[in-house]
Amino acid sequence: MLSIQVLKSMLNVKQYLCINIPLKLKTALAKFRCSNKKLQIELVRQESIDIHNRPCTFCFINDNFAIIECKYHAFFICEKYLNIRQSYLFSWYTSEISRDNYYFLMSNADPNVIRKISEYVYYLTCAFKD
Repeated sequence: MLSIQVLKSMLNVKQYLCINIPLKLKTALAKFRCSNKKLQIELVRQESIDIHNRPCTFCFINDNFAIIECKYHAFFICEKYLNIRQSYLFSWYTSEISRDNYYFLMSNADPNVIRKISEYVYYLTCAFKD
């Protein structure tokens, strides 16, 4: 499971909070990095349900595949968000899909990468409401 300890190893202001991007993008990225209440892993945490019993309902229903619906799954894997991913992430991101690259993207300090990730995460989190 991805945790804030992996993404944030030092206590300092993250670059994405300091660059000039629209507030809605900055807010979406901050919420996604900290915790998103729309993912199964977050929704059932308060109910003390074991982590292995928090599957992505979309993947389970459509593919009969029980995978934990975490941030990494939503960001890179889940087919529910494929169109958003292709429009806002894969249009510029061409590296391997891996947890290491997810960590790299989420902790990147390059303002251009932050802007693109923020835009992708904004549309991704809007789709969580569907």
